[in-house]
Amino acid sequence: LKIGGPAFANPRKYAPPFLDYVKATDTPLDFFSWHMYHRRPHRVEEDVFKVREILDEKGFKDVESILNEWNYQRKWEEPDDYSARVRLSIKGAAYVAAIMSTCQNAPLDMLMYYDLRPHVSYNGAFSAYHYDLLPAYWSLYYWAELADYGTQVKAECAEKDIYTTAAKSVDGKLRLLLTRYKEDDSVKDLKEVTVAVPHGYKVASVRLTDSQKELDRKLEITGDTFTLILESNAVALIEFI
Repeated sequence: LKIGGPAFANPRKYAPPFLDYVKATDTPLDFFSWHMYHRRPHRVEEDVFKVREILDEKGFKDVESILNEWNYQRKWEEPDDYSARVRLSIKGAAYVAAIMSTCQNAPLDMLMYYDLRPHVSYNGAFSAYHYDLLPAYWSLYYWAELADYGTQVKAECAEKDIYTTAAKSVDGKLRLLLTRYKEDDSVKDLKEVTVAVPHGYKVASVRLTDSQKELDRKLEITGDTFTLILESNAVALIEFI
């Protein structure tokens, strides 16, 4: 059994006294769980690093940090239900993919999307009652495709609104998750993103989820680069063989 908790909604405030008490009472603690809802991935990343810093400073370097509730939330008091509508949209899906890519390279042990229960506004993967696939489903599905390959490999982009994660299979195939996320709704421009094809590889498929839903985009690709045209919020899974 692993003993842990307590799923704090404000770990910066409550983690230090909680950990002091755990240490003073010699209470077992295998994992520390906490929540974070926001509209900007970099703010979630800041808290990931801060929680790890607090754990280490308090002498809990071997304790897992688990972000066991997270999702898009602009602010908590919204008479127009803006955040609930975003979570069901392509913007919500892009946020999900951006968070997973961000936290993959941060000091975090586990990450749980909140949530996939039917009939709740936080479920951005399935529609209520009919369970039709919503955009965030594809972000989670694409991430599972990376996990199936098993080994992370380097992928990077200098653009601050572009997020990348790549994985390699045991037989050498590659998959790249490429996300564009814009928090500002006034941004409507299309962005041309040049993707470098790894040496010795060719592009097998490109799946792109945006306002046009999930599609397998047929691209004529020659040479060592190709260009994807991304909406302000979009998620793509590219496979190289």
